[in-house]
Amino acid sequence: MNHPNAMRQGGFSSPHLSIRFSQYVAGFLLVVLLGSYSLMAETYAATIIIVNKDSPGEGFNDPAPFTSVGGNSATTLGQARLTAFEYAANILAQVLVSTVDIRVDARIDSLGTGILGSAGPNTVHRNFFNAPMANTWYVQSLANKLAEQDLDPTTSDINATFSANFTNWYFGLDGNPPAGQFDFVTVVLHEIIHGLGFFSFFDVQTGEKFLGTYDVFMR
Repeated sequence: MNHPNAMRQGGFSSPHLSIRFSQYVAGFLLVVLLGSYSLMAETYAATIIIVNKDSPGEGFNDPAPFTSVGGNSATTLGQARLTAFEYAANILAQVLVSTVDIRVDARIDSLGTGILGSAGPNTVHRNFFNAPMANTWYVQSLANKLAEQDLDPTTSDINATFSANFTNWYFGLDGNPPAGQFDFVTVVLHEIIHGLGFFSFFDVQTGEKFLGTYDVFMR
């Protein structure tokens, strides 16, 4: 389904990826992704802006009491969630390079059975200024970085949703969840990395490329 703003600059909306019960792969994804953002050639980092899309009283705004854990000193559940999300985003911001802000729409909502989180780029772009390869899809944040401008300023780069169905999230910042709990920071890292470009539109069942065009992940 196309986003109403997705057609500008050769861009289209994209589907999202979901993470189930495999949460300790964010480090590997990050290593693979860094090359695309020219880490070694620059000395400044990126800015990742979290856009809280939850309504008052729910999700990141949930007023339920929260007890400090693992370096997260929030006093409400909503703030604990947001603090952990921002912590994960800051880890990535310190190692990525882009002069264009990366905006992430974030929400806590009900997802399917066994799904911890779901995220992906809002748009993809091809044949823009400074594109390294012609006729190749790039996710929004990477395309912006390469073009040195926001190719779709009315749309956030990434859309991310995390499950409200689980009561065993761990919101500490120390990467040390107790047995049986899911580390929220790790899952957020995993999902944002999908939105940053560890992502392909290739249909593994049919072999079909998105609108007949390769994406950079396939290249």
